[in-house]
Amino acid sequence: MRAVFFLLALLLTASPALADRIPNVGLYSSSPLPRKVLPNGGYLPEEVPFPAIADPASVRIALERGPNPGYKLEVHGDGSVFYSGDAFVAISGRHRAKISQQAVDRLVAAFRDARFFSLHDSYSGDMSDGELHEISISFDGHTKKVEEIWGLEGGMPEAVDVLEKLVDEIAGTDRWVKGDVHSVAALRAEGWDFSGQDDEHQQMIVNAAWNADSNLFNALLDAGARPNGRYGCEAAAWAAGHSDARALEKLLHQGVLLHWDAPPGDRNLMTCDILNWSLEKGVPEIVSLVLARHPDVNHSSQEEGTPLQYLADSRYNRAVPGSDFAICAEMLLAAGADPYARNAKDRTALDIAIAEKSPVAPALQRWMEQHPQSR
Repeated sequence: MRAVFFLLALLLTASPALADRIPNVGLYSSSPLPRKVLPNGGYLPEEVPFPAIADPASVRIALERGPNPGYKLEVHGDGSVFYSGDAFVAISGRHRAKISQQAVDRLVAAFRDARFFSLHDSYSGDMSDGELHEISISFDGHTKKVEEIWGLEGGMPEAVDVLEKLVDEIAGTDRWVKGDVHSVAALRAEGWDFSGQDDEHQQMIVNAAWNADSNLFNALLDAGARPNGRYGCEAAAWAAGHSDARALEKLLHQGVLLHWDAPPGDRNLMTCDILNWSLEKGVPEIVSLVLARHPDVNHSSQEEGTPLQYLADSRYNRAVPGSDFAICAEMLLAAGADPYARNAKDRTALDIAIAEKSPVAPALQRWMEQHPQSR
């Protein structure tokens, strides 16, 4: 079974259709929820005037979304923008930027036009599982926060949805959440240490590997990102699993760990094996890059067995243009993989290949016929 520390990331990042449904569709349903109709258009029965702002510098506008993507954003009255990215974002960690005073004024005006102080405190639509969004504004001792789980389906006025998107747009969160051509420049402008070795900097590189596009991830590596330990293994494994030869070659050149085992008893982390990830799509170019670093081709894990057994199990194969699983099997054998090794169920790679109707079966049979002395 595939290492589960990547499972949720695979479900949400490898399937845009699934990710797109999350705001509108229950996690256990594929049908849109009916929109709840609240009295007074979703506003309080009595209008609450938007207070006049005496001290513009006291303004704090906050937006929090999660878990996919998961991040927090705060805009201050002087135009300072503070972002903290967590899960499923291209750039995680704490970052900052600056917007103009006119942009801040535009946001405040949008809160006023949305009649923000006349909103309910929560819009949940009688559901507790879903994306949690919180948006708030405070100034001069006044604070109003609105929490919504199902948003429009929970009866929330459309003006709030528009307001949330406007905060993202004006603050420029796409540079961090999705990543774009400006991301690296923005990180440089804030003084980000691309080669930082603390957990926040290291986790950012891994998150970028999982969630950023290949061009941005490679740009981060070119800017000096240096993942180490398990972070380096995870980043390279993700590059291998996504057939990103550019990133994989850079990371292997840096000397990342080819295999990393979680400490005994730690259930939050799982084993990382770059060779197995390189075999998943069966692209010879990717496998060749890893084999050139001389990994242990007979390392066996309880769940996946040896790399050859993993490759032989067609349940793990995800063919793409350029896949050739049979050639990958031949490459493993040439590198010293033992076809006679047995897994926890006492099955060889050939036993698995035949049972799973894997395309590597003929290559294994042919090699074993040509090398009878290896028995």
